[in-house]
This record gives sequence, C-alpha cells and structure tokens, in this order.
Amino acid sequence: MVMTLAMLSKFLINLENIPYEGEDFEFKADAINENTNLKEISLKDSSNMVQFKVQPIDSFHYSVKGLINLIQPLNCSRCGEDVNKPIKITIDDFLSTQVETEGEDQGFFLIKSNDWDASEFIRELVVLDTPVQVYKYGEKCLKSCPHYNNAVEKGWLSKAEEKTNPFAELEKLKGKLQ
Repeated sequence: MVMTLAMLSKFLINLENIPYEGEDFEFKADAINENTNLKEISLKDSSNMVQFKVQPIDSFHYSVKGLINLIQPLNCSRCGEDVNKPIKITIDDFLSTQVETEGEDQGFFLIKSNDWDASEFIRELVVLDTPVQVYKYGEKCLKSCPHYNNAVEKGWLSKAEEKTNPFAELEKLKGKLQ
C-alpha cells in the first residue's frame, strides 16, 4: 500500500486533500487483518482486499465506488459449526461532512470531520451485508445436518420440538361434522 497525501494512516483519509479527479485506495490482507475495526469481522486470509475510489462532488460531498472482498467468520444457524463465508460487496455510496437539516435524509453517510476513518465505513457495510441465518451446507442443513445431533449431544443446542399443525384438530372436527 502506498501512502498518499490524503492518507493520515492506513485507513484514516483526509478528504480535503483528495484531488478533484479523485483518488484510488487499495487495502490488502495485511492492512485489513491488523485493523481493529476489521479484524473481528474478517478471517486472516490472503485474498482479503478492499478497493475504492473517492471523488469530490463539492466541498462537502464525496462519491465512493469500489469493491470489498473478505472471508467472514460466521456460525451455522443450525448446528453452530464454523462457516467461512466469502463476501463481495460493491460500494456505490456518498459521504457528507455537512450536517443536513434535521429530519432530512439525503442518502449520504454523514461523517463528523474531514479526517475519515474508512475502516468504520467498511465495517458498517460488511455488518449490514451479513445474513441473519447462515447454513454450512445450504438448504441441505435444514433437512439433514450432519453436525446437528453432535451439537445437541454436546449441549450447544437443544433438540427442536416437533411442531404440530394448529389446524389439525379443526380438520378432525370438520371430518366429524360431515
């Protein structure tokens, strides 16, 4: 990674020093793995990479376009096994250093100063992209997860109760009435 005039540290970028034509930034695995905001949301992997271009729109607004490639450590929602999920996020957002009038949402990420910590921005995008439920073996996990019984035996999970159809009794009554 080459430090530029706009960069105060690996992820801290001074927006005032970005030229009108914009500036490209690239963060490889070593910088991502060392950053405190990013190391807990990504595995140490040589394929981790974040690339983006910041371009001024005016004195207070900036366009950010690029790509995030990370391996995210998650747990299977069925059995709790580790799942290393590759994620790819396309960045197409805007930053604003100007406080908008109250109640208006202009679609900008509001930042408090011209010194922008890009790692917080990246973290937020990754967290928002994280799925609520992840299955190690996809839909196959819901039918027959090879690790589910092992997780129950170890006490990590409790066995799901057999769900009964709440309308089953009504069906029986309907049958008697006819």
